[in-house]
Amino acid sequence: MTAAATGEEALQLIATRHYHLVLTDLKMPGISGLELLAAGEADDPGTAVIILTAFGTVEGAVEAMRKGAVHYC
Repeated sequence: MTAAATGEEALQLIATRHYHLVLTDLKMPGISGLELLAAGEADDPGTAVIILTAFGTVEGAVEAMRKGAVHYC
């Protein structure tokens, strides 16, 4: 398991190594979970991304799933 303190740090890790799964918060300082999802898809489309949030909406879930998230909760 690898942890990143920021979305930017997570992007650097994703760019250098393959991960089977990424768990990310939707709202973070700097980049959002959706931005991390998009960048991760570009770097390694085989990585499953689950977006977690305390601010969930149906619209947000639909957007995340359309952009490639495997789950949104």
